[in-house]
Amino acid sequence: MKWNRLTGITLNNKLRKYFNAKNIELRNCCHALRHSFAMFYAHYCSKPVRMEILQQLLRHASIESTQCYYHLTHEELHELTKEVSLEIEYIFHKDNE
Repeated sequence: MKWNRLTGITLNNKLRKYFNAKNIELRNCCHALRHSFAMFYAHYCSKPVRMEILQQLLRHASIESTQCYYHLTHEELHELTKEVSLEIEYIFHKDNE
């Protein structure tokens, strides 16, 4: 049996048929799925991946294309700042012992 490579256009058309049958309207199904995939791996999975790894998974040519998935909320920024401060404090105290 011969298999054809699944292109974005083919996948988009197949998904559009499925979503239309379920009365769900999406303009670009592939983009919505890629976005969901990226957001999951950037923020919501049990061990989020680094930006460079996600860039490779998404096959982005530049890191700037991937950065949009790593915008931090105020809560996330606060938590990260707290973690970094504790790390610096630990290193400072360790070096001064």
